[in-house]
Amino acid sequence: MAAESAYIKTNIHGSIVLADGTGTPVTLALAYDAGDFSIDGLGEYLNEIVFLQRRGKRLSVAVGERKVPTASLTLNVGNLIGGSNAAPGTPLEFMTKKNAYSANTSTWKTGSAPYTFKVTFTIEGTNFGDSADETVVLNDCHFTGGFAEATDGNKLSATLQVFGTIVITNSTGTATYNEA
Repeated sequence: MAAESAYIKTNIHGSIVLADGTGTPVTLALAYDAGDFSIDGLGEYLNEIVFLQRRGKRLSVAVGERKVPTASLTLNVGNLIGGSNAAPGTPLEFMTKKNAYSANTSTWKTGSAPYTFKVTFTIEGTNFGDSADETVVLNDCHFTGGFAEATDGNKLSATLQVFGTIVITNSTGTATYNEA
C-alpha cells in the first residue's frame, strides 16, 4: 500500500464542480465557496448498524436500514439568482433546477422524484508531489439550504443529502461507499 501524501492539504487546495445527469453533463464550477466543504455519515457501509439485545445482553450486531449521508458547504454570494435565464447561472439556480438550469436532468430518476445532481470535490495533489489529485464524487445529491446576510459577505448554506454512492479516488486506488 502506498503512503499517504507527504503534504497536508488545507481548505485552499479544493475545488467543487456540480453536474447534472444529461449525456454530456451541464456543469457549474463553484467559484466562491468558503472552503468549508464537509461530509458526514461515512462508514463501512451506508447503513445503520443495529445492536440487538436480549435481556440486556448482546445478542448480535447487524447491518440495518440505509442511511443518507450529508455534505455541507457555504457559498459567498452576490446574487441568489442570475440576471438572466442564460447560463452560467448561480449555484442556487443549479441546485434547485431553476432559470438557466431549468432543463437540467436529474442524476437519479426523472419524473416526480426529487432533482439530484453529482458533486465532485477535487483536492489538489499534483502541485505538491502527489502523482494525482484526489477526487471525492457524491452521486445523486439533493439540496436544501438557507441564506444569511453577513458583514463579511452574504452566504448561501447548502446541505446535500447523498442518495447515491460516494467514490473517493486517487493515484493508488478507489474506495466506494454504498449500501450493504
